[in-house]
Amino acid sequence: TFYTLSMDVKNKRDLKESLGLFVEKDLLDGDNKYHCGSCDAKVAAAKGVMLKRLPRTLILHLKRFDYDLQTLMRLKLDDFFSFPQELDLAPYCTAELAEAGGTQYALVGVVVHLGTSSSGHYYSFVRACEGGQRGGWYNFNDCNVSEFDLGDLAEECFGGVRPGPAGGPVRYMRRNSAYMLFYEQLASPSEDRPMADPHIPSDVGDLVARDSTAFLHDGYVLDRAYTQYVANLCGMADGENGARQQQVRAMAYYLTHSLCYAKDREELAGCFDCLHELVGSTPELAAALLSLYEDSAQSWLRPILMECPEAESRAMWKKLFTNALRCLPRGRTAVARGFTEALLALIPHAPSYLAHVGDYFLLLAEYASLGTAERALLEEGKILSRTIRLFMSSSEWNRASKNRKRKTGVGRKAPQMGELLHLVAVLIRHRHVVPGAPASPALLRPPPAGGEADPEEGLTEEQEQVCKDREFLCAAIEHPSAESAAEVRKLVGHLCWEARDWTLLFLVLGVGESFKRRGDRKNPGDGD
Repeated sequence: TFYTLSMDVKNKRDLKESLGLFVEKDLLDGDNKYHCGSCDAKVAAAKGVMLKRLPRTLILHLKRFDYDLQTLMRLKLDDFFSFPQELDLAPYCTAELAEAGGTQYALVGVVVHLGTSSSGHYYSFVRACEGGQRGGWYNFNDCNVSEFDLGDLAEECFGGVRPGPAGGPVRYMRRNSAYMLFYEQLASPSEDRPMADPHIPSDVGDLVARDSTAFLHDGYVLDRAYTQYVANLCGMADGENGARQQQVRAMAYYLTHSLCYAKDREELAGCFDCLHELVGSTPELAAALLSLYEDSAQSWLRPILMECPEAESRAMWKKLFTNALRCLPRGRTAVARGFTEALLALIPHAPSYLAHVGDYFLLLAEYASLGTAERALLEEGKILSRTIRLFMSSSEWNRASKNRKRKTGVGRKAPQMGELLHLVAVLIRHRHVVPGAPASPALLRPPPAGGEADPEEGLTEEQEQVCKDREFLCAAIEHPSAESAAEVRKLVGHLCWEARDWTLLFLVLGVGESFKRRGDRKNPGDGD
């Protein structure tokens, strides 16, 4: 017994035409005659397909996607294609099967594709069935389930042209059209197979129950009233320091597991402001926040700093962590070391989230700007060599994307790596390249509250290796991001300031040629 049939959509108006093509006979005549084994001669014959056995549930796949041999690109067929709510397969079956009956089917489900050949979204229309009785129709669209009026079937599933606004002359192709059809047999023939067990298996029922419970839980947690309740708890700042630390941890836990998924962020912004005020009040509360994330880098930090698709949410977390780090006592405290290690542990995961890592590297750059001790913690973790490897892998990805676009016409936006290069520049531009020489305009001074008299003298061995890496420098300068080239321009200007050896080295490496190829011009104040 078969379960699925693929139906042509191109140049067909409805399912009846497509089924007719499916069973259409080909005439074997002339040079293409059929060799008959019985009479040992070539004879004219007709070759075709008929349905010999029918399934309880018939699945029809509509060929909505095609390949254009002229443009060498995939395309979606948005043509009008209708299908009935009740289907009789008797004309497409063998005579014996048509006579036995069981060829009547009723539509019970439709999978719809909304979009183009390269992107889109699937959702379903399903007819309810309980106790053997068919009920109403429902629209299953991700987590949203709503009733569906079958009178809208043509508009939602048939594709074709839709009228323009106000009934004007401009018309558009519908991007939503049926992709899979599900028909259920109305009456079984006498020799039909036994009915399957209608009861849901216990393991499947348990899985559905867990998913439903989690869905309800998320709905309650993200409810505006609950958010206000948590914000009120956080605002009750009176009490001992231990109680306030518990408030900080409770609010941080709630925001960590809700902000990335909330559609309404108005109340959550207020919660962040409240947490900012608490964390900025004492070093103990700042430490209470950061220590919460030391041992949970993978499960807590990565979702909020990398996986979260909302730039606004990632920026709010970056601001909060920067505020907490600034409130810690200067130096290599246990909390600072633990949180630094947790941050650096995320670098191997960055290639999977290149479009979202900007705020992560800005957080590291702002942390590096706090003082010598903070930069030392980052340098202990070999941050420069690790970030350079990430940048070079992104450059290879960008070149591959360009080649793909040249061949297929389809490419992807290059990742913005300006923030990563800003971090590299911050770590190096806090140091005098030539001890005792005049400071370059690009030298980064410590903040007034940092308690440091002067920047560090000389480059570390790792920093020198990075600055002499011609492949990295040229790739950074020629990166499509304007911010990337600007950061490297400042870095090269800082290294060459009153430093003859570095200037000669960059001339030998041919870094200037990369600037020419990019077509950049010097900007006043860039440290060139």
